[in-house]
Amino acid sequence: MTKRWLNLGSGEHRAPAPWVNLDVHEDESRGFCPDLLVDPADPFAMIDGPAERIYVGHMLEHTPWPTVPRVLAQVRDALAPGGEVLVTGPDVFRSIQLWHTDELPWDMLALILEHADLGTPEWPQESHWWNCHEARVERALSTAGFTTRCIEDPTRLDGWPVVGWAGWQCAVLGVR
Repeated sequence: MTKRWLNLGSGEHRAPAPWVNLDVHEDESRGFCPDLLVDPADPFAMIDGPAERIYVGHMLEHTPWPTVPRVLAQVRDALAPGGEVLVTGPDVFRSIQLWHTDELPWDMLALILEHADLGTPEWPQESHWWNCHEARVERALSTAGFTTRCIEDPTRLDGWPVVGWAGWQCAVLGVR
C-alpha cells in the first residue's frame, strides 16, 4: 500500500519519498521545486484519496490569518480518519524571550514577527501575516476539529520531515 504523506508548502525544504511535496510557488533558482504545483484555493485537488500525514512546516504564518481556518479545514478534509497533521512555525513569545536574553539577534526576531510588508511581487507569500505561537496554533487546530498535542522536539517524531529545530520554534501535532 502506498503511503500518502503530503508536505504542504514545501518551499526549498523538499521531503524525501514517500512524501509528496506541494507548493503554490515554483522557482528553481531558489530551490522551490515541488512535486506538485497546487492552487492555493484547493491545494489537495490533485491528490487521489485521503492522506495519512500532512506536514505544514513554516507555512501557516505565510497565510493571512482570516484564511487559516479554511486552510486547516482543507487539511482536515484531506486526511483519513485518524490521520495526523504536524504544524511547525516560529513562536513569537519564545523568540522575544530569547532576544531578551541575547540568545537571538534582533534581525532574526524582526523576521519572525508579523511583517506583511516584506513580500515581493515575485513571492508575496514571503511575509508573515500573523504572529505565530504555540497556543495560537493549538487553538486554531482544535477549532478546526483536531485533537492536539504540543511537541517539544519534533525531530524526534518518527518519519516527519522536520529539517531543523531551534528554541524559537513551536510544533503542534493534530489528529483527525
